[in-house]
Amino acid sequence: MNLFSQQASSFQKRGPLAPPHYLKPLLLFLSTLYRMVIRWRNILFDRKIFKIKALPCPVISIGNLSVGGTGKTPLIITLAEKLKDDRDVVILSRGYGRKKKGKIVQMTDAGLALSSAVLDHLGDEPTLMGLKIPGITLGIGPHRYESGVDALQGLQRPVVLLDDGYQHRQLHRTINFLVIDASSALLEENLLPAGTLREPLTQIKRADAVIITRTASHPEDTKRLTEYLTRNFRDKPIFEANPVPEAIHQLDRWQKKSIQSLQAMSLLAFSAIGNPRSFETSLQRCKLQIMTHHIFRDHHRYVARDLRALVEMARRQRCQGLITTEKDGIKLTSLFQSLNLSLPCYMLAIKMDILDSPHFFSWLEERLTV
Repeated sequence: MNLFSQQASSFQKRGPLAPPHYLKPLLLFLSTLYRMVIRWRNILFDRKIFKIKALPCPVISIGNLSVGGTGKTPLIITLAEKLKDDRDVVILSRGYGRKKKGKIVQMTDAGLALSSAVLDHLGDEPTLMGLKIPGITLGIGPHRYESGVDALQGLQRPVVLLDDGYQHRQLHRTINFLVIDASSALLEENLLPAGTLREPLTQIKRADAVIITRTASHPEDTKRLTEYLTRNFRDKPIFEANPVPEAIHQLDRWQKKSIQSLQAMSLLAFSAIGNPRSFETSLQRCKLQIMTHHIFRDHHRYVARDLRALVEMARRQRCQGLITTEKDGIKLTSLFQSLNLSLPCYMLAIKMDILDSPHFFSWLEERLTV
């Protein structure tokens, strides 16, 4: 039984799996219908026929136009770490993948324990945010306005970060950030389900600013994307940000390791994120010896047989350990510690480095105080 949705040699360049050729006409027809639905939805919001609710504080939305990872989570963490020095930070998230239903308000602190119960309660991305940013409030639930009202109780100078909020137009935002991955080939994409676009490119007009991520590893794509944005959306400020390897942790001991200490080891990489190529780029920057990268579907819920299969494959390739992403690592820590497997597993933590950050945060502060 193949446990993986996709398996590929280390670092070969690839896009998403293409659908069978005979399905293309049907998918393009469905994309046309989808375009009509999205068009009318946006018209109804623009004309205020669909109600938009406002929270009594600044709201910063961070979202994208496409399905898949653009670096929103590490970007939100960077913003929250900066803003919490002067404000009470609230992060509103849908909590994708969690088992619990309804609204949850969770204060984070240094004692937040990582466990399967916490993951079921919060979801993987909010759990990661909570672990990395003590001293903030998480508001989790499908209705972000209601979660926000509860999360703001008792806070003196709040600011809300709306996770994956570009299409969540029901909540008013003070600043609307659109995040675009430079490696995503966004300009050539079709709408769902024929492509990965949630909305047409014309809806870039709703953004107050665009943040292009992974620009350092894709300079030509960044240049082309910047030219397109400058030509078609002249009033939009454009910022750049890049994921930077921050640390490596050994999961079975939750022990911090230096990147250099792993460079002599042969490793099997695996991930279940929206953009697995971004993980490969980070591993390359660390100069790690990766034999194979196995890719699960985004938000995959790992079970014991997944890890046992990974260890067995690593042994067949004479790997000395496994390595995964930070988002995957928090889902695996309790499971990995309970199995007592014969190979160590590491996770690579990254942070989002915003280019010319003084200018960016000056622009942000100016918008928040208007």
